[in-house]
Amino acid sequence: MRLRYVPGQYQYLQECDRAITEPEKTGYKLNGAFKNDNPIHVELGCGKGKFLREMALR
Repeated sequence: MRLRYVPGQYQYLQECDRAITEPEKTGYKLNGAFKNDNPIHVELGCGKGKFLREMALR
C-alpha cells in the first residue's frame, strides 16, 4: 500500500483534541503495563491488519 497525501491532514491533527503530539506530557505509563522499557509501536490505518497479525505471531 502506498502512503498518499491528504490535503488538510496536518491542520486536522492540530485541531483534534484526541491527538497525542507530546506523549511524555500525558502521564500515561505504558511501559509499566508491559514491564519493560522496549519501544512501543502503534499501527494506525485502514489496511487489512496483515502486518500487525504477523508481528503478534512473533
